[in-house]
Amino acid sequence: AFEALPAQIESLLGPGHVYLAAARVNVAAMLMDEQRYAEALPMLEASIDTYDKEYGPAHEQTLILRGNLVSALSATGQHDRAIELAKALVPQLDASAPVPFNRTTARNRVATTLLRAGQP
Repeated sequence: AFEALPAQIESLLGPGHVYLAAARVNVAAMLMDEQRYAEALPMLEASIDTYDKEYGPAHEQTLILRGNLVSALSATGQHDRAIELAKALVPQLDASAPVPFNRTTARNRVATTLLRAGQP
């Protein structure tokens, strides 16, 4: 039932709206909690551009989204894409930066993906 929410929001607000992207991210999080990564993946991918435009690529919410995307890619066996995205995230998640809770979570997801893939 909750999977239909983004389509309903898109019909009301249009395809590029930030509320649509947020709904997709939230539904993707619920799907990932249920280990339904293949279903979560397109929702995460569809939200990246909107988050980049609305918040900026270095914003905490965008970084969290990218960390979730890394996890979903890895969980669906798309390790090369997951590693590529994870390595691109590493400088933005630098250990010397201030550490809000969610940035730490994104760091953990990236590190887990890289370790599972045998990457330094």
